[in-house]
Order: sequence, then C-alpha cells, then structure tokens
Amino acid sequence: AARRLQLSQITDKYLIDLFNDAVKKEDFGKVALVGVGANGRQELTLGSDLDLVLVHEKDFKIDQIAEKIWYPIWDLGIKLDHSVRTATDVRNMASLDLAVVLGWLDARTIAGNEALEKQISSSVLQDWRAFADKRLKQLYEQVKERKEKQGELSQLIEPDLKESYGGIRDITILRAVAATWKIDIPKKILDENSQLLQDVRDALHTVLEKPSDKLIRQEQNSVAQLLNLKDADQLIRMVSHSGKV
Repeated sequence: AARRLQLSQITDKYLIDLFNDAVKKEDFGKVALVGVGANGRQELTLGSDLDLVLVHEKDFKIDQIAEKIWYPIWDLGIKLDHSVRTATDVRNMASLDLAVVLGWLDARTIAGNEALEKQISSSVLQDWRAFADKRLKQLYEQVKERKEKQGELSQLIEPDLKESYGGIRDITILRAVAATWKIDIPKKILDENSQLLQDVRDALHTVLEKPSDKLIRQEQNSVAQLLNLKDADQLIRMVSHSGKV
C-alpha cells in the first residue's frame, strides 16, 4: 500500500506541473484536474492506467489546456483514460452510465479548483442515493453478467484479479452499495481484502512489467515470492479465500 501511495504521489506531482504549465493562474478557479478510480483512491500500480477528467466552468475555453496536459502523457507511452466535462456533463453521464458513478465516488482533485470537483461529486452522490432502488437493480444485472463471463475468483486456477466475481471490481461495487445507505458493509473486512488483492495485483504487474490482471499459472510462483509466500498453492488459496469473503 505504501508503494502504491508513493507512486500516486509521484504521479500527482508530475500532473500538477503539467496543469500549472497549461493553465494561467487567473484561470485556476475555472478548471480542475480530477483523478477517478484508482487515481482517485491513490492506488496506482506499475501497470495502472491514468483515469483523469478535466472539469471546467461552462463556456470556459478548455481545448488548448487539455492538449497541453494529455499530449505529454501520451508521449511518455502511458495509457490514459481521459475526458473533458462540465459539471452538468458529469451529472448527466452519471445518470446514464453506472461506470461514471463508480468512478466519481472515488474522485479526487489533483490540481485546480477543488470546490468544483466537490460540487460535482456531491451531486453524483445525491443522485446515486436518490435513485438507488432503480440503479442497484441495474448494477446487480451487470454484476451477474460479469460473473457468468469471468467466473468466480474463489473457484478459478487462473483468475482475473479485477474482473472475476469477488475481485477488485466487486470491492469498488460494495463500497458503492454502502454509499447508498441502503445496507452497511463491514469496512474493516472489506479494506483488509482490498489490500490483499491489490498487493497480489501489484506484484503481478511488477513480475509481468505490463498491465495484465490475469494471474496465470506460470507467473504464480514469482508473484508468491514477491509477497513472501511459500509457493503458488498458498497464493491461490489466499486469493480464493479473499474472493469468498
């Protein structure tokens, strides 16, 4: 966890420098660079994408600013999931796309006007709670479909640490469910299992030197060694147990 936080802080510093070079000081109050998903949670691994959103006031000219921030990241060969939105844009998209809601529940201002991001995050959260009865049904159907396609983390010899049912994706979903106030999720247990799966994923990215979440057999011993485990069997038992929890 400490390494993931440190990598996130190093990345933040780079992004803040890009933002400061791209935005005039008198315009700082009109725009914000926001990290969502793993960027928002400060859980970057060596294989993580950058999930970034430039939010801005209506009618503020943003195109040149966006280019000055996105292009240097692309030039480094870093995979970037990016968008440019107004507060209204984000709220409207969140009402249509559950993925936007899940990302914005972890939103964090990296540079610029934090109040702008807080306003958007508050609106998204209010809508999520207000329409929870309808949207949780939609979320359930998505989880059910993914479970059928990806299988269960606790049952697979070569699981996908993120997408298999019971994996990292479902930790994010459980936190989103808790955010509706419809049900209480045991935070300590969830956090413990989140850190465990994040550690395994982090070790896998380190071994592979590329962003793959498939815990393939031929790499399991190397991952186990990085995590100070006895062997691949102990690793898989640990991952399986976490998936069951």
